[in-house]
Amino acid sequence: MRFYARDKEIALLRSIEQKSLTTAQMTVITGRRRVGKTTLLRRVFFEDHDGGSPVVYLFVGQKNEALLCQEFISIIESVLGEDFSGMTSFASLFESVVALSEKMHFTLILDEFSNIALVNSSLVESLKSVWLAHRASCHLNLIACGSLHSAMTRLFDAADAPFAGCATQRISLAPFSIATLKEILADYNPHYTPDDLLTFCMITGGVARYVEQLIREEAFTKQRIIRATLGHGSYFLTEGRDMLSDEFGKDSGTYFSILAAIADGCLSRGEITGRINVECGGYLDKLERIYNLISRHRPYLQPDNTRNVQYAFKDNFLMFWFRYVYRHRSAIEIGNLDFVMKQFEDDYDNFSAILLKKYFRQKYREEMPECIVSNYWEKGNQNEIDLLAADEVSHTIVFADCHRQKSAINHENLPIKARAITEKQSQWTFVFLALSLDDM
Repeated sequence: MRFYARDKEIALLRSIEQKSLTTAQMTVITGRRRVGKTTLLRRVFFEDHDGGSPVVYLFVGQKNEALLCQEFISIIESVLGEDFSGMTSFASLFESVVALSEKMHFTLILDEFSNIALVNSSLVESLKSVWLAHRASCHLNLIACGSLHSAMTRLFDAADAPFAGCATQRISLAPFSIATLKEILADYNPHYTPDDLLTFCMITGGVARYVEQLIREEAFTKQRIIRATLGHGSYFLTEGRDMLSDEFGKDSGTYFSILAAIADGCLSRGEITGRINVECGGYLDKLERIYNLISRHRPYLQPDNTRNVQYAFKDNFLMFWFRYVYRHRSAIEIGNLDFVMKQFEDDYDNFSAILLKKYFRQKYREEMPECIVSNYWEKGNQNEIDLLAADEVSHTIVFADCHRQKSAINHENLPIKARAITEKQSQWTFVFLALSLDDM
């Protein structure tokens, strides 16, 4: 798979490296697992690096501190040509490396930085003290990269975060855009159909590792993508659990049940609570704010404190995984994947219709970043509108209903459903659209 997109991130990382020649830099890179953070760093600092300042890459694994130090010392010595032998404390090793950067310039990448606290709980404060003591006098380009959103938030963003205020730059690496996914699919399947594209977006969600996996499987059509995803030995069957178990820990059962309920169409707090028979307000708040897995939506023009709220997955793949893999885990455990495939095929039109609406909302957000983009509904899920894009500068609102087939959309009904907004914003311009697979 060739390297796609990321031009802005590459330019920013190169600019930061240049700044670090005179002033120490700490860059924090976050993003969900498999999104391509390490690949981005490899591209900038190894594949396309000009060979100037040295680059030390260290992966912080969950292992004994002394063993970790042994591994790191061999790498650091080979790159920097200095002797660090005999050290068994990562804090001491880090201080020696940072102190060395007062004499020479280099880049130090600590991948999966959040594992530091698991290696030794006291390391976090020790590393902070070292950084604060040396950052004014050293020439280090320090990059802390992490996938566990909750752990990186606790380290850098929480009110009492130990590294609060230490970072000079932040990069949140997002999944590939729709435009990039179209480019990738066209490279491998120039004659792709709308359903091919929708299924490609459904499974990958723009996550680079998932795109790479489908390319490896030569899965570029709807049928081949689904076989690669739900077939025997599929990489994707365990991915949801592998990705989230470390995040949720002992509360995994409750969080998984909530996410399964949302994937199955329970969008309000009341519906979710009724489905799992557990008061879920606190869990929903953490899923949104701490774990960054779901988003909370209110209808356009509704106040912040409205109780008319819906929850939705941010991640296409996890929505798919909870709806079909987690839900049918008993069948998967005994290898009855034909049953799971049949369940998906029977539900495909319904689920793909939901993803189609999500697709168009994402497309509008990417192409019209100045707009407020969401769906719309009124109390009791009345007058639902699939897409609303409000430009509050030009005073224009686009309303759209989305369906797989355009013939299934009632063109006359959309202005009626939008009446509560159009009457309030009577001086604005309104555009009413019907969007279908043909418009992808």
